[in-house]
Amino acid sequence: MTRHEQADPVGLNWTEAEARRVAQRMLNQVGLEPAGLELLRFGNNGVFRVRDRFIIRVARPTTPAEVTKREVKVAEALRSAGVPVVRLVDLPVEQPLVAAGCLGTVWDFVPGKQPTYRQFGELVRRFHHQTDLLAIDLPEWRPLATARQRLDVLADQYPTEDIALLNDWYERITVELDSLRFVLQHGVIHGQAEISNSLVHDGTAILLDLERVCVGPREWDMIDTATSVLRFDRPPKNYQDFAEAYGFDVMRWSGFGALRRVWELRATTWFMQADAHSAVRSDEVRIRIDTWRDDEPMTVWRGC
Repeated sequence: MTRHEQADPVGLNWTEAEARRVAQRMLNQVGLEPAGLELLRFGNNGVFRVRDRFIIRVARPTTPAEVTKREVKVAEALRSAGVPVVRLVDLPVEQPLVAAGCLGTVWDFVPGKQPTYRQFGELVRRFHHQTDLLAIDLPEWRPLATARQRLDVLADQYPTEDIALLNDWYERITVELDSLRFVLQHGVIHGQAEISNSLVHDGTAILLDLERVCVGPREWDMIDTATSVLRFDRPPKNYQDFAEAYGFDVMRWSGFGALRRVWELRATTWFMQADAHSAVRSDEVRIRIDTWRDDEPMTVWRGC
């Protein structure tokens, strides 16, 4: 295991129906009505809204317990430090909840809207500033862990040449990471700083999804916004507003290309997990793999 790897949940065969059943059991445990769960997201977690009052996040059964337990501690520490993040619900039992071999957490449902990219840049800058003295042990940033695990699991589901291609890129990216010279301060990072992991409530922007908070290069928290503009053909002004508000243009940094490749390898292997679900997704997987084969930075990707 290299220094860029870290244990991270995969759980490729977990289903939405299973996540829903586990969520219902957890809610019953704490006396909350489990009827009418609305699925918001199904990825590393099954995320459900509970009657416009709560959000329950159920981790995949393969998720190490320490990941979810750490997220609870991180949420409490960030709130105590005045960092604008979503709040855990005060339950009659200690979180995380446990059912059917899964861990889960219950959060306040916060109605709101997606921030502007300028607001998001200000939010990420504030997060970095306010976590400089955060008194909690956090893991080091290990950006390639998820991609490594997915490639191993997917090895018998794709042509050998496709897996070999991505493994070769994995090795090349590992070497590039080892030689990077970061320019921003090393410190606490959100780890998954996507605009979809934030919202504006009562005029204040807050961050959601805290499971990947760690210690690492703060350039990483800018990569999603920058790469999404390039790879998904989104308006360049999105990134321009974000970078101006944050006060740093990661695209002009010499290491941007390497971190962009990290992001794209993770995004490719994530999409490969669901290849069998639809012809559209299968076609998109092929586009992404061909992008790596051709080393083509301008190919437009679709989907998440």
